Amino acid sequence: MSVNFTWLKGEDLIAIDPLIAEIGWTPIPRSSVALVAIDEMGIAGFHVLQPRPHAEPLYVRPDLRGSGLAGDLAGQMSKFLHDTNTQGFMCIADTPEAVK
Repeated sequence: MSVNFTWLKGEDLIAIDPLIAEIGWTPIPRSSVALVAIDEMGIAGFHVLQPRPHAEPLYVRPDLRGSGLAGDLAGQMSKFLHDTNTQGFMCIADTPEAVK
């Protein structure tokens, strides 16, 4: 078996779109890069590196903690992520309050 590897980015990622759709996965953002393995039958495999936004840090001034402001900020951020069709994000909750 002979396999060649190539990197795809930007609009070139269209080459893996049909496979992504067939599997039922979320479309790959064009800001990603993919390492694609190609053999005599076509695409043999791929590995994608996708940038993900970090929804952190969240800060509330000490005198306003417990006021609901953190929940308002988190809720509006969640709405923004949903409205902009963000495919995923990372958030580190490193305190019991943040977990809530």
